[in-house]
Amino acid sequence: MPSTYFFLQRYYTYDPRFGTEDEARASIRAHMRDNLRRTLSDDKERADSKIAGTSGTTYADHRPLYMKPGVWSRLAEYWVSEEFKKKSAAGKKAREAVKAPHTSGARSFDRRRRRRTMASWMNLLSIKSVTH
Repeated sequence: MPSTYFFLQRYYTYDPRFGTEDEARASIRAHMRDNLRRTLSDDKERADSKIAGTSGTTYADHRPLYMKPGVWSRLAEYWVSEEFKKKSAAGKKAREAVKAPHTSGARSFDRRRRRRTMASWMNLLSIKSVTH
């Protein structure tokens, strides 16, 4: 029988026929680690656009349904703090200074470099085998 786990009011279901409970928990943790930052950024952007379009509203008025109110209020406090504003400004400045934009798609630059290096070695080996 499938089991359900609760995280930030989002539900994850796994079927024990296809893995253990520990594997399911590890998979959920990995998913949240990889996606939570992006999800929070998206939620903040949505709230920012709603706040800009409506006078007199705050982050508290635009909490996502899956987020617990206490967690959202602490995030909202952080987003309006001077510490966050300084980090945000520094990050924007650093991104503007990047000379080569990331146009590698889903594959990282390092992964592409490794594949090119491997391909060049393969070409050298094939040339050697043909010529020797």
